[in-house]
Amino acid sequence: MSDAFWNSVFSGPDFRYGTDVNQWISLAVGRYVLNGQWFANLGIDTPEELHVIELASGEGRNAVWLASQGFQVTAFDQSAEGSAKTRDLARQEGVPVTVRTDDAIELGVSSSGWRGHADVVVSTFFHVPPELKRDMIAAHRNLVRPGGLVIAEWFHPDQRRHQYASGGPPLPEMMVSVGDLRTAFAEWHILECRSRVRRLDEGSGHVGDGVVTQFVAQKPVYWF
Repeated sequence: MSDAFWNSVFSGPDFRYGTDVNQWISLAVGRYVLNGQWFANLGIDTPEELHVIELASGEGRNAVWLASQGFQVTAFDQSAEGSAKTRDLARQEGVPVTVRTDDAIELGVSSSGWRGHADVVVSTFFHVPPELKRDMIAAHRNLVRPGGLVIAEWFHPDQRRHQYASGGPPLPEMMVSVGDLRTAFAEWHILECRSRVRRLDEGSGHVGDGVVTQFVAQKPVYWF
C-alpha cells in the first residue's frame, strides 16, 4: 500500500483502528516484559530504561500505550497523516513518544545506524506486497538487540482464503503464516507462534472475527 493510500486512510478526524492498544500487544507485553524478570536479565533495572520500537505504527494507539507503561518509545510510519495523529494522541495522553515518518523496511534492512537498537520491536498488522514480505520480517529481526524481543500480530493467509470480512490486505500472499515466521526466526528462541481466530474490535478498520498470527521471539543473547 502506498503512502498516498495510508494518508487517505488516516486523514479523517476519527482513528481508523481506534485508540486502544492492540489486545495481543497488551497481553504479550504484560506476560514477557512487565513482569520484570526479562529486562532484569538484560541488566535493565526499570521500564524507563527499556527502548521499544514500533514499526508501521499507524495513528499511534500502541505506541502511546507502550509509553504509558514507562518505556522509551520510537514510532515509525511512512504516513505523515498517521504520524501527526500519533503526536496528537501522545500529547492528549501526556506521554512522550518519538515519532518518525520513515520507511520501516528501509530502516531495518539498509540503515546500519538502527541495527540492534531496540530492546523490543513491536508491530501489528504490518502488511506489505509479497515481494517485500521477506524484507519486512527482516526489519523486525535486525532492529532488536541480542537478547531482545519481537512481539507482533499479523493477519494469517486464511483471513482471505476463508473470506473473513474483519479487515486486512487484499491478497493472502501479503499475510503472514506460522511457517513464514518459524523459517525466518529459526535460530531464535520462539516463545509463542500460533494462528487463531479471534474477535477484533479496533475502530472501524478491524471489526468481527479474524484469523491472526501471533508471535513472540527472543533474539539469542550471543548474536554475531
